Order: sequence, then structure tokens, then C-alpha cells
Amino acid sequence: MNAKELFSAAIRVVGLLSLARGIADISFVVLFYAGIGESSVIAKAPMTDLIFGLFYFLAGLYLLRGAPFIMDFAFPAKPEEIEPPPPPTFTE
Repeated sequence: MNAKELFSAAIRVVGLLSLARGIADISFVVLFYAGIGESSVIAKAPMTDLIFGLFYFLAGLYLLRGAPFIMDFAFPAKPEEIEPPPPPTFTE
């Protein structure tokens, strides 16, 4: 594996963890409002946890899709070699 493939795999693992965190935060908020879940850490500000949960969920989806902007920034495409123009020909 080269560096680009390892970096891509690491980004996808972080995306999977972020997605799981987002799902957990959103499910805790839903259970809190349904009255099923215990009052835990989210009992003080469930809407904040919902916002962070949505952020983690969307960020996780983006990272799982390969994060093209991050990959392009980390590994820019090599410019193709430009051939020099042919020398001018002088005709009389």
C-alpha cells in the first residue's frame, strides 16, 4: 500500500467512528424526548447534542465517501509535463 491508500483508509476509519458517534448522539436525544432513555449527560442540553450529532453524522458520511477535497489537498495531482513548443521556423 502506498501513502495515499493508507491515508484514504485512515480517513474512512475516522468517518466510520464519526458516523457511529453521530448516530449515538441522535439516538440518545430521541430516546430522551420519548421518555425511554435515562436522564444522563444530555439531560441538560439535548438540542445541543442533536446539533452535534447531526454534524458528526454528516461529517462521517463525507469521510466515508472518501473526502475528495481532503484527499486533493493532501495529495495534489501532479501536473502533466508540458512539452515545449517547437522552435520557430524562418522562411524567406
